[in-house]
Amino acid sequence: TNEKEIEVPGVSVDVVDTVGAGDTVGAILAEAIYNEGLAELLGQRLEPTLRRAAKASAITCSRAGAQPPSAAELLS
Repeated sequence: TNEKEIEVPGVSVDVVDTVGAGDTVGAILAEAIYNEGLAELLGQRLEPTLRRAAKASAITCSRAGAQPPSAAELLS
């Protein structure tokens, strides 16, 4: 953001396919904006959202084709 820079670690995974990884990140960000609002996302919710996006993208990369994780998979 204009106020700060946030880095989150990548999630280690055996990569099968990268198709859909970027779309998965975008979907997690869109979900956060829808559920929390843009102002909240740019505030205190940005780091946990980016961690969720990294996890979701890693799961997507562990599968053939664009197969993003379910909400339940992100909870574990």
